[in-house]
Amino acid sequence: MFETIRRKLKKEPEYINPFADFIRNASASEKKKVYEHVMRKAAEDQRKLMERAEKERPRNTV
Repeated sequence: MFETIRRKLKKEPEYINPFADFIRNASASEKKKVYEHVMRKAAEDQRKLMERAEKERPRNTV
């Protein structure tokens, strides 16, 4: 009886999220490459956002 319940609880999901699948199955070196790429892209996007905010910031005139 408990074995049947255990099997039902541990059954494979019908849909596997590609990201979750990557996290579960990728090697450490593959993950490192992806993380480095994502972090570089995020830093670049943040830098562009800050530059745009500086350009749009109203100037105080005294």
